[in-house]
Amino acid sequence: MDLSCRLVQGFTMPPGENLSALMPFVGEIVFAFDSSANDADAQLSGELTQTVKLWYRALLRKRIQTMRLMLPVNQRVEAPFLNGFRQGIYTSFADRATLWQANWRYDSVAKNWRVHYQQMNWSPPTMDCYEYYDNADAFYTLLTQLNKLALAIGGHDNFAHIFQRARQMLEYPASGNTHRRRMIAVAKSAWVLGGMGSWNDIAPWAAQQIGRVSEYETLTSDLFKHIQIALMYGANAPSSRPPA
Repeated sequence: MDLSCRLVQGFTMPPGENLSALMPFVGEIVFAFDSSANDADAQLSGELTQTVKLWYRALLRKRIQTMRLMLPVNQRVEAPFLNGFRQGIYTSFADRATLWQANWRYDSVAKNWRVHYQQMNWSPPTMDCYEYYDNADAFYTLLTQLNKLALAIGGHDNFAHIFQRARQMLEYPASGNTHRRRMIAVAKSAWVLGGMGSWNDIAPWAAQQIGRVSEYETLTSDLFKHIQIALMYGANAPSSRPPA
């Protein structure tokens, strides 16, 4: 999710970042165009930063019109699992729309990750779960509620601190691309949805002990939704200029 977000952000809000330095855990990235690509761009692979630049250029040669981050907002249960839910990078052209979906595989020898993006035809979902908007105010209110719940259920001050820190990031004025980057940072800071030891794992039992499990479920589902919306809003900024 973080890599896809950075790829869209780098295309729509250049200049791009040195992704290899930011993500040293990615050893190789592959962009595989679908069967309609019968040219030299059919598959691009290699080191992260340079391969991403080649991918951008290939898309520009194919006259890309739109690039957007597409994330579901209603699949919290699948969130802790690698490659757990349908997400990707939407790209539109004059005659078609496609989705680039990532598959992550760990290389136990090199001790890093190989990320394979596959292009496929885009089929709109039956439910409109990919809409995004500036959700800063709603996110702030939600983080306040989560902070109070984490303190109330006891023994979870670390989660309360995470929610408070994310909320504080929304307390100063920002606009334009600065605000969009901030929304991405808030979303990443508020991510507590994982496996063992996460907010998903230990907080439900504690909330049940004080009769607030329903509140926990509602707020946690809203947290997943607002994280996804904030990431999409932040990444899908209007293009200022194409990457070099």
